[in-house]
Amino acid sequence: MGHDQLSVFKQFGLVLHLDLPKNCLSDKDVPAELNLDNKPTGSFLPYDIEISKYPIIRCDGVHKDFEGNSAVGTTYHPLLSVPGYITYVVPQHNVCVLSGPISSDDTYIVSWVDEGGSRRVGQIGTILSASTEVASTEDEKTNKRLKENFIESISDNCTGFAPHTAWPVDEIEDIHERFSNPERIDLKIVGLVNPTDEVKFYSVLLFYMKGEKQKCIVGGMKKADALDYGELAQKLRSK
Repeated sequence: MGHDQLSVFKQFGLVLHLDLPKNCLSDKDVPAELNLDNKPTGSFLPYDIEISKYPIIRCDGVHKDFEGNSAVGTTYHPLLSVPGYITYVVPQHNVCVLSGPISSDDTYIVSWVDEGGSRRVGQIGTILSASTEVASTEDEKTNKRLKENFIESISDNCTGFAPHTAWPVDEIEDIHERFSNPERIDLKIVGLVNPTDEVKFYSVLLFYMKGEKQKCIVGGMKKADALDYGELAQKLRSK
């Protein structure tokens, strides 16, 4: 499952056209089709949003092989992030899930099987300041409640990972410097989930050209060790 969707990100230097999923800055920034107006206020779980019907995104690129240039293309479920919410998708068969940019070690992608036997892939929408990438005191309280209620409510088959932790700063800098014009490159780390029976998590490094919203260069992909329910709960409660 998802072989082509994974191989795209294994090719260092591959140029892609990929419009990443949206990271909403607040609940007022949420796409209208997610219909937040019908969500309860003042609660935190079930403060979740199923976004499976949100349009899948397409990734297209060109690479050189022995026959010359050839096109690559595939699709992904977009996993949008909404501060203060758990967003999730119920993936279609053979469709991997791709998150938006992850800017903090405290942002977790998770997966679990619900009571009906359906695989879900989600993101815990911790609130971060856009300028400092840390939470304010009030937001920290909200984040703690969101995480704690998630831990208490979710099935113990839940696993997860933090995509940002896969890439040490010195490694990113080394890769960044390999570009001829590094000052024109914006770094983005995204989470990728292959929703097989034994779900697999990956962290992907992408370099976007400044001024070209959809054009990026693959910096690499790492398979992440999944945190089991106990390990995930410990991580979420530690911050």
